[in-house]
Amino acid sequence: MKKAFILLVILLFSSHAYAGGLNLFEIFKKDPEITTYLEEVADETKNPDVKIDIFKEIFKEVIEKRINKKFTLVASKDNADIIVKAKILKYNFTKKALPMPISSASLIGDTLEPKSSAILAVNYEVFKAPSGESIFRREFVTEARKAIKYMEGENGFKYAVRANVNRFVFKTFY
Repeated sequence: MKKAFILLVILLFSSHAYAGGLNLFEIFKKDPEITTYLEEVADETKNPDVKIDIFKEIFKEVIEKRINKKFTLVASKDNADIIVKAKILKYNFTKKALPMPISSASLIGDTLEPKSSAILAVNYEVFKAPSGESIFRREFVTEARKAIKYMEGENGFKYAVRANVNRFVFKTFY
């Protein structure tokens, strides 16, 4: 019994130590607003479908529409609480993605209405302004699956960016 209790205590402390540094919730939980400066977006994919201006536009739209925490994108580092750098590592678009065998209902749904898939991998680094101290770095990989008719043209990239930025904000600040 004593060994089980000691093991439980060790697990609790180690899980807290592991999970404690994975996001910025504790740093910004009392701030009513986080002013954000998107400093740099780099494209390492060499994919012509990746558009930096679309990424920046959707980044601004997503963070400013957050409900639980108010974010404001600012035009200068001097007015920011945080500085974000994003590096697009991978973007793959599949016009006719294979059905996902999650459940029989989703498998039937994917078969009846074929989906397109856009996978985006972005490495984000967050710096505390004005010191420039790096406080967070993590890669987020997301997949956007929509019916083929919704993914035409640059819409695949737009859906992928929206999913990726949403995951970044949620996993980083909540």
